[in-house]
Amino acid sequence: MRYGLEEKAANEQSRARVYASHGIRRYIHIHPASSLITRSSGAYEELAAKSEFIHHHRHINRRKLLRQLTRYDYGWAGLNGARNREHLEIALPNKVIEYVACGLPVLAFPHEAIEYFIERNGVGIVGENVGDLARQLGEVDLSEFRWNLEKCRQGVIIEEKIGQLIDFYR
Repeated sequence: MRYGLEEKAANEQSRARVYASHGIRRYIHIHPASSLITRSSGAYEELAAKSEFIHHHRHINRRKLLRQLTRYDYGWAGLNGARNREHLEIALPNKVIEYVACGLPVLAFPHEAIEYFIERNGVGIVGENVGDLARQLGEVDLSEFRWNLEKCRQGVIIEEKIGQLIDFYR
């Protein structure tokens, strides 16, 4: 899936510069969602080679990815709407739910459904652009999100609903 890799890579590079310029040392770990993306991710690899802030990983299975995500501070859902803005306004990508399930505050651009979910549940930061997100990151205390993330997590992950599912099928 080659779509948008160069644009996304450019966005990753500018995020690294913004974080560094604000005195915030944040590292970006890029985990492709599928092996198809991994095969065509030369732009990500090239970007990672140019920046100490960016680390490109190979595709790993979902279970391992979720374990890996718990090691990070934030989940990135700042999606590029250049080609599919209308879809992004109504979609709530799985990655947002996976970040919450892993206890990660979500960073995003103001796509309507994502913004609504983040703000309604108090589980992250929505910014107009990378600079706005970087500014907000410098002003927020991660502990502000922990309780909201745990409360939201209980409502969105299947493990919390197994009893209800069993009762439903009885």
